[in-house]
Amino acid sequence: GRIVGDKIFSKIKERGFKNGVTFVKSDDKWGIIDTNGNFVIKPQFDEISHVGLIDDYFFFEEESEDERYDQDPAGVAALDGRILIKPVLE
Repeated sequence: GRIVGDKIFSKIKERGFKNGVTFVKSDDKWGIIDTNGNFVIKPQFDEISHVGLIDDYFFFEEESEDERYDQDPAGVAALDGRILIKPVLE
């Protein structure tokens, strides 16, 4: 219940912090903040998988108009901000 910053977010993905971070939605994009309310990864993802953070990795989705996909494709990113797999997974 401790206030960690003065930024306002429209949504928080996890129930609290995991590994010292949590997913937050700001300006229609998802990013990650630390326990001080500082962005570890600035908001850039359209959606974060319901799985959330697994070790230091997470699945993200990007909206796509590509008719090859039945749903928005997913990718994999690391907690340090590196995109490990571009959004091509369905």
